[in-house]
Amino acid sequence: MFQETVKRLLQDLASRGFQEVGGHDGAYTVLKPYHPVLYLVDILDGDRLSGSQVLANLPHRAEQAQHFAQSCHCSQTICLTIYFVSHGAKAQEEALFHSPFPESDTLHTVFWLVDIETGQWTAPPGQPTRLQGIDKAVGVALGRLAPSSVSSTPSLKETKAPLTMALIVFLFAVFIAEWLLDPEKTWVLALANTGTLWQSGEVWRLLTSMFLHGGWLHLLCNCVTLYVFGSLMERAEGKKRFLALYFLSGLAGNLLSSLLLGSGYAVGASGAIFGLVGAFLVFIHRAKGEIQGWNYPTVLLFLGVNLVMGFVTPQVDVWAHVGGLAAGVGLEYWWSRQKDHKK
Repeated sequence: MFQETVKRLLQDLASRGFQEVGGHDGAYTVLKPYHPVLYLVDILDGDRLSGSQVLANLPHRAEQAQHFAQSCHCSQTICLTIYFVSHGAKAQEEALFHSPFPESDTLHTVFWLVDIETGQWTAPPGQPTRLQGIDKAVGVALGRLAPSSVSSTPSLKETKAPLTMALIVFLFAVFIAEWLLDPEKTWVLALANTGTLWQSGEVWRLLTSMFLHGGWLHLLCNCVTLYVFGSLMERAEGKKRFLALYFLSGLAGNLLSSLLLGSGYAVGASGAIFGLVGAFLVFIHRAKGEIQGWNYPTVLLFLGVNLVMGFVTPQVDVWAHVGGLAAGVGLEYWWSRQKDHKK
């Protein structure tokens, strides 16, 4: 029964981003870096390993967990032991709850005692019984939850991004209309961002300037970047958060620009797009992986190159880039913290 249960458990944990790093009959280990925390999970068979053996091995396991954390660049480690026992042995093994567990400022030990026959599990007083979706994986393995009822991270390659495409179409439509109907650039003068908007009270310029562009090259560069990172973030965070991220980043970028721009004019969606790239930087850093060819170093390099180019290229509203980037990073970090608290 243990081998069948563990097989289902390992499959479900793999779908949640856990990697198997060791295993043999009676003991399996998986881990998942979720910056800044490393989750290390030991899955043990009570028919092969006694409670005293498990308890005696915990200090050694804690040291190994710290080494894993260092290699994954995580500052905190949660070391979870899932100990499967038969129904008759459960009451006897609950004596383990009165034993000291390894703890430090950077290491937290969690112990789950699982009755493999009834599907119930308990933990020592004060320890959580829900952790990073692992509890749901155990429920699936024990037959208490159907796999279809368990939420997992969607593949960013499999879902569409209609809002991103709609924004691109809209930006092209506005530019074509501007090109055909406004050769004198009166729209730019009326709707572009400028440092004088606070004196004139024309605060709508913070929004309207996001939809104008200074030329075909400006438009194409922005739309290509929007397609790449907008699609990723719409799939990662959903439509509502994507829109919030896009417009709040754009407004934040234009706000900073208006305070530093002086009497000049600025147009473009670059602040909003830098916000999307910054949010994806946070997202992929916490995911600790690669998504559609992007990983943390490549996104960081992309941002660095574009920021430097903004500072050294004339007529580039670099402060909109900086403000949008800061807003995108801040929003995604805030949302990621909210997700952590719900787990």
